[in-house]
Amino acid sequence: MSDVYLAGPYSGTPEQEDQNYDLHMKAFAELHRLGIAVFAPIVHSHEAARRYDLGGDWVAWADIDRRHIEAAKELWVLMIPGWSASRGTTAEVNFAKAIGKSFRYVQPSRLAAEAERFIAERRGALLHD
Repeated sequence: MSDVYLAGPYSGTPEQEDQNYDLHMKAFAELHRLGIAVFAPIVHSHEAARRYDLGGDWVAWADIDRRHIEAAKELWVLMIPGWSASRGTTAEVNFAKAIGKSFRYVQPSRLAAEAERFIAERRGALLHD
């Protein structure tokens, strides 16, 4: 199980997809370094989707991504260019809401602070159980 499912925009021109991939990869690496078990679907699937023609939009990945959202403790939306207009990101947030999953919107510059808050919240929840 992942601590965090990292959502955010992906689809666009090949250049936009590469840029979004790089931003998600950077966020994944930062969260990983901070001890957050993160599932980042764009990081996980970008290269395979291109090499093996698996599709790159939300429709192609919706069923699989929903299972990862269900398994994660929270969904985080990476607020990079295009996040608010992304159909896939919107669908992921709506799915998280529908199943009662916690979610938060995170600026890339605030990842470390959000990770610290997440860890403190989890630590507090464990102490009260």
